[in-house]
Amino acid sequence: MDEVFESFELRLFDKLDGADHIIARIYTEGGLLGVDAEFRQQYIRERVTDIIDQIAEKREAKDGRKSKKQGK
Repeated sequence: MDEVFESFELRLFDKLDGADHIIARIYTEGGLLGVDAEFRQQYIRERVTDIIDQIAEKREAKDGRKSKKQGK
């Protein structure tokens, strides 16, 4: 498994680094608006988790269509 993961690690790192910059900007701008730090952290965590779930659902739906097409 290490070999598989490591073959994607650099690409994954780069994408997560970009996402981290966006999240840091959201966090900072919320602070400038006076939003409590703990609330910002929890809010961002919930929203990012929701986005991850949406992405997984989209992928699963797409994979499901592929499987049906391959079976025909």
